[in-house]
Amino acid sequence: MGVGNNTSALVQGIALHRESGSLVGVRRPIVDGIAVGDIEFVAAFATSKEKIGRDLTEAIFLPPNNFPRLNCDLPRAGVPVTEGLVDATAVDRVAAALGGAEVLLYSAPSGRPEVARAYAEAARTAGVAFINTTADPISRDPQVMSGFEAAGLPLLGDDLASQFGTSVVHNALLRLLQERGLTLVSSYQVKACPAGAVAADDGA
Repeated sequence: MGVGNNTSALVQGIALHRESGSLVGVRRPIVDGIAVGDIEFVAAFATSKEKIGRDLTEAIFLPPNNFPRLNCDLPRAGVPVTEGLVDATAVDRVAAALGGAEVLLYSAPSGRPEVARAYAEAARTAGVAFINTTADPISRDPQVMSGFEAAGLPLLGDDLASQFGTSVVHNALLRLLQERGLTLVSSYQVKACPAGAVAADDGA
């Protein structure tokens, strides 16, 4: 879920690895017997009208995405981007679209916890694992956790940290403050939205 810059980097990175064996940006090339090149995309969801209906490999290059094109052959994925959730009313539709999937990667903008929970519910209904890459507290939500535990499904995430991004800088600054003896009560990140507004990006 989410066809933004994170997904563009993931799709292109997998294609680059398959073509050249490159491990640039890959910290663990194999996890429990599953390698980078083993990942296949079977569904994609977005709310942008410009991306809906496009092949995943086309949609990742549409604005406002600005992750650079990597120097690799990128064949069509054969996965059309379908309309994502804007609320919790179409959970069953998304769950049905997850047929054949093993993991749902949630990579939508932070700040919509009710939508994130709806996707987690769709994943649980479909019997697939859920990885949350946003700052919305999903894998820490006791109700969501108990549902996945009862279903015997993996539930991971709550903020993807890039190699060098705002979350990494944020955490480094927080550690520095603590090392200097300051008492930290709370913190948050902000980022500029396309419309010029400001939205929370992370919270602690």
